[in-house]
Amino acid sequence: MWVDFKKMLMCALFFISTYLVFFTHDSLLNSIRVSISLLFLFILPGYFILYNKKFEERIIFGTLISASIIGITSYYMGLAGVHIRYHWVIALALIIIGIVLEVKTCQKK
Repeated sequence: MWVDFKKMLMCALFFISTYLVFFTHDSLLNSIRVSISLLFLFILPGYFILYNKKFEERIIFGTLISASIIGITSYYMGLAGVHIRYHWVIALALIIIGIVLEVKTCQKK
């Protein structure tokens, strides 16, 4: 658990530093805010959904799955008239679902 947390922290720091390299005209605080929000929106939900895979698989496939689920759901929420301000709920719901599934499978073992 803590090993994955350390790896995720390293991934976040790498993501922030990469963002800072490519977008040098932004302020430091703005770069960190955008990087963390992209991490929360695309990487974390898929990471928590794929709870029984290795770390690398969770990051790569989780990002793809999360981006597709959030993109499709966000599109249909927009068609339904939900304001874009409330679309972050999708990512939070995916994270909570992933944590609940992981806790349930750990309790079964």
